[in-house]
Formats: sequence, structure tokens, C-alpha cells
Amino acid sequence: MPIRGHHIYNWFCLGWLTGPIFGKELRVSSRRQRNYVIRAIYIAILAVLLFFVWMTMPVSLRNAAQQSQRMAELGRTLTMMVTWSQFLLCQIVAVVMLSTAISDEIYHKTLGVLMTTPISGFQIVAGKLLSKLLQLLLLIGVSLPVLAMVRVFGGIPWTYVLCSVCVTLSVSLLAGSLSLYFSISQRRAYIVIVQTLVTFIVVFAVIPLLSLWFVDDIAKVSVRKVVPYFMMSNPYAVKAVATDWLMSPRGMSARMMTYWPLHCAGVLGVAAVLLLLATLRVRKVALRQIAGATAVAGPKRKKQKKPKAQRMRRSWLNLRMGNWPVLWKDLRTPVFGRSRVRKVIGALLVAGVLALIYIGLFLDNALDESEVHAVFCCMLTILATLFTAIIPATSVTSEKEARSWPLLLGTTHGDWRILFSKWLAMLRWCLPSWLLLFGHVLFFTLIGIIHPVALIHEGIVMAGIVNLLIGTGLYWSTRMRRTTTAVVCNFILPLMIWLVLPVLSIIVIEINNMSGRTVERYMRWHPFFQAGVIGEACTSNQGHLRMYDWVTTRLNVWESTLLLIASACVYSMIGLGFAWRAKGLFRRKVF
Repeated sequence: MPIRGHHIYNWFCLGWLTGPIFGKELRVSSRRQRNYVIRAIYIAILAVLLFFVWMTMPVSLRNAAQQSQRMAELGRTLTMMVTWSQFLLCQIVAVVMLSTAISDEIYHKTLGVLMTTPISGFQIVAGKLLSKLLQLLLLIGVSLPVLAMVRVFGGIPWTYVLCSVCVTLSVSLLAGSLSLYFSISQRRAYIVIVQTLVTFIVVFAVIPLLSLWFVDDIAKVSVRKVVPYFMMSNPYAVKAVATDWLMSPRGMSARMMTYWPLHCAGVLGVAAVLLLLATLRVRKVALRQIAGATAVAGPKRKKQKKPKAQRMRRSWLNLRMGNWPVLWKDLRTPVFGRSRVRKVIGALLVAGVLALIYIGLFLDNALDESEVHAVFCCMLTILATLFTAIIPATSVTSEKEARSWPLLLGTTHGDWRILFSKWLAMLRWCLPSWLLLFGHVLFFTLIGIIHPVALIHEGIVMAGIVNLLIGTGLYWSTRMRRTTTAVVCNFILPLMIWLVLPVLSIIVIEINNMSGRTVERYMRWHPFFQAGVIGEACTSNQGHLRMYDWVTTRLNVWESTLLLIASACVYSMIGLGFAWRAKGLFRRKVF
């Protein structure tokens, strides 16, 4: 039988790999106006950033050599900002976009129908992955002309640009593949996001640090011998080495830059393995779905009688919350599933990792150092904030996706009652993410290393963050139809006010040798900086409090308490404003 022309075309265009799903997504995305708007906004932001950095350059310099050197510094700074922003944001977007890639097909019972067509399981997985990452690839592609324009300033080798783009694409593909793999067994998008985030933290942060500690302190092996292997397997280390090589192309960074192609190949290999595992799982799930509900649910089990304690708890909830059914329903719906085994295993893993870190610090006699606890408090606050930003953004969108939101609005419950119920329920589910921070502070308070006032101050910082993110989460969850979109949008405000704004201000001050008094005053209101200052000031061997070092001034405990309360009140008022706006959208954004 002769081979037709379109078969040859599909072979060279990799149509046999992605199948018709990717082609359908290409046609759909090309007809969506919002995709062109997003690209235009992205290019406009890069252009404004380029103009902003260009305007910081002095108009008159002494000679042409000095001007060329200054332009090269500006070009390197801008390139570093653009590439690092892409590197971090692309991973977040990839994880969020693919968090419901397969679960939507399973939930809507269309996966079994897809498997009855000539489309293979690998084509379903690959088509879903590439179609969701299509917009991500386009955003990276449209930034290349901006980087090419910046390269005119000088001092920016194409090797760095190529390395940054390849590392960003490979790690984004890995993050998307891992998110897609978890989405097969999880219905809720935020659970997939949390699982992917925890996996990345363990694989690329916890395991390398513990391994380096073991090699240095236990095995007594020179760290320099094993550092290249860790660098080659960690994308964040590769990006840091490339940035160091951009700023000063000499020494160890110049030698390590030769490893990035091997690193990208290894990451792509791991992503390919994840796709193959996802293909096998998709096929099993599809066959069960085709067989019917009994195959999905497994063998029929005998109905067990609920324990007496659980029946009493349900009766107490019904009695006490008879007029608050929305709150009762949200409190009874577990955020991270009902599997107690997974929760226990996860808690044991976290406790084991923290125990190993504490043992390493104890062997190095560093448990009583203030800098160590400042870093711990800051990092644990950042981790808790990430989880807090995810959970509230699912409060209303989960109701919309389940088609129960119009039914809830059709009841006799008012908007204020619904809003207050949602707020309390999200507050209850956000608090467990802060147990690591308060567990760390409480443990070292009991053994006399941290002063007890740290618990109060960290609680004030937590109150401001939680109230802000619950308010913004309710707003975006009400405004958007999909959980993934609401989660992405709920990262915008904290990302802008706690990361982008301080970084831009510091860069401008460093370039122009300006006074940083304004930025230093702003950092007093930064919650992550506040958590670090609290950890440093409250750590002492004698149990006495130190002065709180707020960059430009040193305040005592009472003055610092007033500053923390004022900051928490401002963040809480902003969150309440977003929640009030969300209440106004309840009956406008129903579907």
C-alpha cells in the first residue's frame, strides 16, 4: 500500500507522537483572544523593564570606556532578572496548568472514550503535556528578541542565554510531567500542586543538603570532589552557576558551565520516564472506567459501623452548626483527602528530615546560633505561605467545577453568611501549614534556646499573611471559573509586593548608588524579613531578648510588637477588602 503524503508529513512533524489532541489544542488556542493579550502584556512588561533599567543609566559619563562598561553591567543585570523570572515562573505555571490534565478526563468520564479511539495512551499523555505547555513555550520564545536587544549592551554571551533557555525548558517539562503524573490519582488541583512542590523541595533541596552534610561530616570526603555531581543533577544549582559565570566568568563557575548540556539531557530523561509511567497508569485507569463503576471502586466491601466517637462528633457538629451548613460541609470535607496512611507517612517523612537537620546542626554546635534560627523561621514562613496561597483559591472554584455553586446560591443563605463560612473553613485548613514553624519555635523554646515571646510575634506575622491570602484567594476563586487559574492569580499580589518590588528597588539603588533608606523602611513591613528578625532577636543562650535589628534602627520588644501589629492590621485590611469584593461577585460570576 503506498504511503500517502500526509502520512509522511505527520511523521516529520511528530504527529505520530502527540496525536490529534495536540493539533486540536493548537487550533483552539489560535482562536482565543486572551492568549494574544497575555503575550502582548508579557512583551510590554519586558519592554517597560528594559526602559526602566535604561533610564537608570547616567546621561553623562567621563569617557566612552566608562559608558561601555556601565552599559554592559546594565545588560547583565537585566538579562539575569529576565532569565531568573522565567526560570521560576515557568515551573509554577507548568505545575498549575497540568494539575488537572488527566483528572478532568477521568472526572468527566471521557478518558475511557478516548481509549476506544485509535489514539494511544502515550499520545494522550504527550498531547496533554505539550498542549498545556504550548503557551509557556511561546512566552519563552517571545522573550528571546528582548534578550537579543539587551545583548547589544555588551557583556552577555550567547552561551548564557542558550543555557538559561534550555535549563528553563527542561526543568519546566520535568515539573509539568510530575504534575501530570500526580493528576492521574488526585482529583483536586491543589493537592497535585502541593505534592509536586513537596517533591521538588525534597529532591532538589533537602536531599542535596543532607548528602553534602553526610559527605563532609560523616564520610570525611572533600566536598569539592562531589560538588560537580550535585551541580549536574540540580537545575537550581546549574542556574546559579550560570549566573555566577555571567557576572565573573572565571574560576569554578567557568569549569561547571560545561556540564549544563548533560544536565538538560538527564532532566529530559527523567521526564520521559515519568511520561512512560503516566502512560501505564492512564491505560489502567481508562480500562477500569470502560469496565464500569464497580471496576473503579474495586471489590465491594461490607459496610462498617462508624465508631462511636465519630458519630458523636457528627452529632455535635449538627447541633452546634445547624444554621451554618456551608461551614459544616467545608469543615467535614478534607482538603488533602481521607487517606490517613498517606498523612502519617508524610508527617513521618517531614519529622525525619527535620530530625536529621537538627542532628547535623547539633554536631556542628550551631543549634544556639541566632543566624540559624533566623534562616529557619524565614524559610518555614515562606513554605507555609506557599500552601496558604493555594488552599483559599479553591474555595469557590471547587463548587463551580462540581456544579454545586448555583445550588448554594439558590438557598436561603445570604452572601455574608456564605462568605463568613468560607473564610472560617479556609482558616481552619490553612493553619496546619504553619505547624512546622510553630513546632520549631516551640521545641527550641522548651529547651531554652528561643524566648517564648517568639511564639506571639510569629503568630502576629502569621495572622497578617493568612488574612491577606484568604481574602485574595476568595476573590480570585469567585472571579475565575477554574481552580488552576485562581491559584495562579492568588500568587500575583504576594509575588509582586514581597519579591518583585523589593528586588527591583534594590537593583535600582545598587546601580545608581542611591540611598536605600526607603527600601529599608519597607523591609520592616515584609513578613518574611519580619520572621527572620524575630528568630534572630529571640535566640539567646541566657534566655534574654536582644534588640530587634530592623536594618536602620534597633527597637525593643514593645516597639517591635507595635510594628508587627500595625503590619498585620494593614495586610488584614487588604484581605478584608478583597473578601468584600468577592462577596459582591457571588451572584455575578456564577458560572
